[in-house]
Amino acid sequence: GENEMGIVNIAINADTISAISNKELHADSIIIGNGKFVVPGLVNGHGHLWLEDHIKESYKAGVLANMGMHSGNQKRDDSLKQLSQKSGRAFYYSSKIAATVPGGHPTHITPNMETINDSISTTKWVDNRISEGADYIKIIKEGEPWFGSEQLSPTLSNDSIKKIIDYAKLNGKKVFVHIGTLQ
Repeated sequence: GENEMGIVNIAINADTISAISNKELHADSIIIGNGKFVVPGLVNGHGHLWLEDHIKESYKAGVLANMGMHSGNQKRDDSLKQLSQKSGRAFYYSSKIAATVPGGHPTHITPNMETINDSISTTKWVDNRISEGADYIKIIKEGEPWFGSEQLSPTLSNDSIKKIIDYAKLNGKKVFVHIGTLQ
């Protein structure tokens, strides 16, 4: 993607680009793409999808995968994942719920979500996400007020975040951290 190739012909065999050439290519069917661009399938790296239509719309826009980064509704999340496996829809991957503490972001949006606290350890929390079918783990690290509040939002300690990351990786899971500030 660093150098423009000019006007080229592209051969596609099934779902794979099999040739890119300045020469004429012969095929069973031809699509005239004058004035158009070819780009690889896109990935929505941070999404909050709620409806099957979101998966259909993203596919039409060239997004082939959506990374769900917090779902407060396990049944809906599982349904989206199943629907995303159908033709004509972008894939949907999910972290299930995000790791946070009581009163931390996003508990104001998902008030009854499981948080890491005195009765749920970091390892138990990760085990619960794995058992729910999380594709990866999302951690919330905040330190800023939310929704006009002057109070800082409670957040996970750096020690807890390290424990989550180490344990998730030990269990074969990638980890993403949502941060509100550079600090």
